Amino acid sequence: MLAAYAHSETHKDPAATDAKPQAPPKSDQLKAEGLAASAASGAKDGSSKPGDTADPEKIDWSKVDWKKRLTRLQYHITREAGTERAFTGKYWDFFKPGQYRCVGCGLPLFESDAKFESDCGWPSFDRPISDKTLTEHVDFKIGYPRTEIRCRRCQA
Repeated sequence: MLAAYAHSETHKDPAATDAKPQAPPKSDQLKAEGLAASAASGAKDGSSKPGDTADPEKIDWSKVDWKKRLTRLQYHITREAGTERAFTGKYWDFFKPGQYRCVGCGLPLFESDAKFESDCGWPSFDRPISDKTLTEHVDFKIGYPRTEIRCRRCQA
């Protein structure tokens, strides 16, 4: 999903990719910390490094856990196939160096050097961090095929 990630400027830490994903929080702590805090903390997250052949460990939290972890808009976008209006998201015209991580689980998805200006109103990237970080979901809800890119670990 287009707003299903956050930006991190701490991506150069080589240790930031070695731990397992965290369990869902037991409070609304992450919701209060906002979009970027839940995914761009630079925390260890068990992600794949570029060129790795292993798939990231899947996350299958309950609806209740997802609602605790995400804001209402994040939940709508990542769990209900919603989207944000073009030219309104935090990252559509954001070009600082760093890494874009899944807002649901923190998995690194894109490096900032893969981002380009597409003039469509949503962030656009020409390649993922790894071939193992994303999946494609095709639907025909509007009469023709459209492809949604999702996090392979949590399907956000």
